[in-house]
Parts: sequence; structure tokens; C-alpha cells
Amino acid sequence: EFHDAIAGLPGSTKARELVVRRALQYLDSLASESSNDASLERELAAAYERVGDVQGLPNVPNLGDTAGALRSHRTALALRQKLAAANPLDLALQGELVTTYSHLSTISIGANDFRGALDSTRKALPIREALLARKPSGVAERSSVAAGYHEVSTIMSALGEWSAALEYAQRETSTFEALLASDPANGRAQRNVGIAYK
Repeated sequence: EFHDAIAGLPGSTKARELVVRRALQYLDSLASESSNDASLERELAAAYERVGDVQGLPNVPNLGDTAGALRSHRTALALRQKLAAANPLDLALQGELVTTYSHLSTISIGANDFRGALDSTRKALPIREALLARKPSGVAERSSVAAGYHEVSTIMSALGEWSAALEYAQRETSTFEALLASDPANGRAQRNVGIAYK
């Protein structure tokens, strides 16, 4: 909250760095005392992810600390993997795990680590597909799978693996086209199809 309040202020970088440093000290202390408290571990995962975003998630205000962002997101990932494995029917936990993988992929792309990005994206995709299998008509679930296909296609393009990139782009396009067909006036669905075509 404090970070967001000062993010646009000129000269606030040092203050934001201090907020992140203090937050990590606090979170590390809490993590060492969490002793398998699932509720606390879930909150810790969310907090580490938020700090990681502030440290270095591209396309949002951040401190440019890619290494720190990866560390924080990997800590969140470890917590969420454990929670998701213990609660495989908790759809919200599975969705949170997808978000962490997606953020790790985005940060890796920003660091030109396309193989690392692909690894994270490929781990998220079966979770996205499993969530869709549980709710086949869900718009959010179908959009999430299409977004996963988009991520794989984008990374494959960056790696020069064109046939795989095209295959995933076609999957993305057909999924978004189906969503648009079910709600032709939906502006977001129109936008997603346009991006898929591009």
C-alpha cells in the first residue's frame, strides 16, 4: 500500500527500496515461524509475490531488481506448490499457483531467459487445463488456457521455434474465437481475438 502511494513520486526509489527490504525481513522472519500453518503460508505466498512484483515484474512500476524478483517469486512458488499439493481440490490455490508461474515467466522473459520462461509457462499450462476441465464452460478458465497458449507461442517465437509457436497461436486463436462467438458484443473478447490474430 505504501509502495503504491509513493510509486509515482519523483525521487521515491530509495524509499521504495527500504519498504521492500523491511518487508522481506519481516516475511523471512514470519516464514521461519510458520510451522506448517496453511493459512499463514498462503498469506506469506501472496506477500512474497507482491514484493516480487515491486522488485521487478515488467510492465508495472518496479525497482528493476530482477534477481530479487525471481527470489521472491520462487519463495512464493515453493509455498504455493506445497499448499496446492496438499489441497488439490482447492481451485483458488491452483489459480494462485498459475499466477506465480506466470509472473516467473514474465520476469524471465524480461531477463532474456526464454528457456526459464518456457519452463514456468509449461508447468502452469496443465494446471490451467485442469481448472478448465473442472469448469468447461467457465469464461475465466477458457481465457486462462488461451492466455497460457499465448505465452507458450510468444516464447517459442522468441526461441525461433516457429512450428510450435504457430501451433500454440492457433490453439489460442480458436479458444478466443469460441469465447467471442458465445458473446459477440464483449469488448474484451473482441480485443483478445484481435491480439491472437496479430
